[in-house]
Amino acid sequence: METISSSENPNIDNGVKYEVKGIGGEQGLSTPERYIQEIQDSGWTELKDNRLGHVYFFKKEDTVISLEIRQDSITLYEMTKDAII
Repeated sequence: METISSSENPNIDNGVKYEVKGIGGEQGLSTPERYIQEIQDSGWTELKDNRLGHVYFFKKEDTVISLEIRQDSITLYEMTKDAII
């Protein structure tokens, strides 16, 4: 696990990166359906129109997060309140 407290991307407030062996497939293009379902079961709604390849966006109340899937890792970012996605 790696905490991300600053980013060059002005749309990202903070984040955390997890190493998860076997996730994402080659180039992160394999959708981890189990993780997506868990996020939705926790009350988050996927913003499907904003999906960018291996980056998924979810909203709950006024908070938006992004989930970046790479081969063997997941990075979760909390977006800034005025983020452009």
